[in-house]
Amino acid sequence: MLAMITQFDTEFKGLLERYRCAKRYHEPTLTTDRQACEQYISKLELRLIQHQYLISNHPSLADLALMPFIRQFARVERQWYLQAPYPKLRQWLNHYLQSKMFTKVMAQYPLWLETKQDYIFGHGQ
Repeated sequence: MLAMITQFDTEFKGLLERYRCAKRYHEPTLTTDRQACEQYISKLELRLIQHQYLISNHPSLADLALMPFIRQFARVERQWYLQAPYPKLRQWLNHYLQSKMFTKVMAQYPLWLETKQDYIFGHGQ
């Protein structure tokens, strides 16, 4: 599990950045960069065919660690992603994106309070 997380954090992360930049700057390498990412994405799809989550039928550290990478990947070419041959990955990602946990984590907090009071995260939300 830790090896998979490390691989995504080191190898996949760089490929994902290239893919995102290719889309943003209309580079001719967009398809090639996406295909480089797909080498990792397709392995996740195969895992999700076998289990409900990446490691087993229960959520693990791997699911939480890789979800932000997959979320970013899915947003680069949204229409392509929605039609891509990764239905289990889409289902897995949607499960997390629609969860209460994700909604809480992504809540916007004020940068500072005019009253100069301390803000304790998690309180009042």
